[in-house]
Amino acid sequence: MKAKQHNHIGSVIQRIAKQKGISNVELAHRISCSTANVSKIYRKPSIDTDLLFRIAKSLEVPVSVFFENETHIPLVKFRLDEDQFRDVTSSLSDLSELVLLLKILLSLFNKGYSDGG
Repeated sequence: MKAKQHNHIGSVIQRIAKQKGISNVELAHRISCSTANVSKIYRKPSIDTDLLFRIAKSLEVPVSVFFENETHIPLVKFRLDEDQFRDVTSSLSDLSELVLLLKILLSLFNKGYSDGG
């Protein structure tokens, strides 16, 4: 029997780091945190956008890779001011990443709106 695969955002980050041969120590160094915090990130079901973009940059992957092949969108806590949003969108490598980001934002907005948030 195949083990159940976790689909929360932390496990996706851990899988990508492992695929790239990046240790917890190296990732911690790249995102300026402790190895204990990296372990906590791997267990997180949600993550702040600022941290997610720092991790994507440190792993040298587009942020959209964290949402590929998912049947649901992992929970990401969006807290971006106008300047941060401009920085994020200017770092997207192509139009498809921008479209994916907009779909994610729309999905989160609709979920929050329908939940009364």
